[in-house]
Amino acid sequence: MANQIAAQADEVQSSSPGLSVLNPPRTSGYLISAPLETAEAQIFISSGSDMQPYRDLVDSLAKRMTDQAVDAGKRFRLQIRRWEAAAPRRTGGDGNREFRYDAANSHLVLVLLHGDLRDGTREELEEALDGDKAQVAVIWISPPPPKSRRRDVKWLHQKMDERSNDIRWEKAHTSLDAIGAIVGVLSRVLIDLASQDSSEERGAYSESR
Repeated sequence: MANQIAAQADEVQSSSPGLSVLNPPRTSGYLISAPLETAEAQIFISSGSDMQPYRDLVDSLAKRMTDQAVDAGKRFRLQIRRWEAAAPRRTGGDGNREFRYDAANSHLVLVLLHGDLRDGTREELEEALDGDKAQVAVIWISPPPPKSRRRDVKWLHQKMDERSNDIRWEKAHTSLDAIGAIVGVLSRVLIDLASQDSSEERGAYSESR
């Protein structure tokens, strides 16, 4: 096969004297111009299967905001990571191991809750809080009271009190409240990227982290 391709190349070169497939490229690399540098924020969505419509909304808004930034000549990108597309869910084993890693290594972990806090979401939240890379934002629709009998709910209320400087959270009474909170979080991330692009002094999403 290789000999056949080489023979065809020789035939093309001999039939077109002005064409040399062996000429060296104009640059040492394949591309002539340098690739674009894009400021990217990776956002991991931590939530249960009951919150899929909200995960879809975050994904759609992030894509729209990225497209609008590009249209405005800004090289910003909001990269959404979702557990549905990850390999562990298809291959078995410790299905949450990769998600815990994503939570610890993303720029932002966006936790979406409705009522209860599920085990997998708690693991991802703990991983993000134990590290020093990820900002954490929690949007909680209809949260049970702090004195709830549910152990995970009590844990989260306590954790948000203890780590109030590290966790940005909003309580949403309605779906409209939740949508507004999601837009607010993504807008704040975009503002950070814009500040970085303009070489202004840049803090993380939370002023204290």
